[in-house]
Amino acid sequence: MSNVAKGIDREERRFRFAGFGSVGVCFIRTKVRQGGVVVLCAQLKNYYGTSVTNAVEDIYGRVINQLTKEGAIKLPVTKWWFFKRKDPSEEIAAQVIWIEHYPQGAGMFPNGSYALVSFDSQMSPVWNYVSKEYIVRECGVEESFLEIDPEALDYAV
Repeated sequence: MSNVAKGIDREERRFRFAGFGSVGVCFIRTKVRQGGVVVLCAQLKNYYGTSVTNAVEDIYGRVINQLTKEGAIKLPVTKWWFFKRKDPSEEIAAQVIWIEHYPQGAGMFPNGSYALVSFDSQMSPVWNYVSKEYIVRECGVEESFLEIDPEALDYAV
């Protein structure tokens, strides 16, 4: 992922993931902040492969692995003799806000959509569809973090 504009730490316009039958592609933007990271995962327009919704577990895993290797997400160091060890996926989930976005003209909602996606201890996703304003207010990101150049979201361009 490359460094980009103010307020956004990383952006990858063609993030690759394991799709169904072929390699999938989506848009990923991240903002690293104290205590964790906010990830915006967007479906591309004019893309007819596996959707970000259907591949969310794989995309999440790939992004989290990359962010962990880069030190943006930290796992606690535990001693091998501690018997009550937290599940690493719970530790990661506590540090990550995952936003799934479908732009206008893509997905089920004609005007586009935003969903906060959470993962339980079995890594099963749960979608909570919310407004852009709700995300800005509750997730501590600027509205500009959610605004993406339409060309960046068009797979055909």
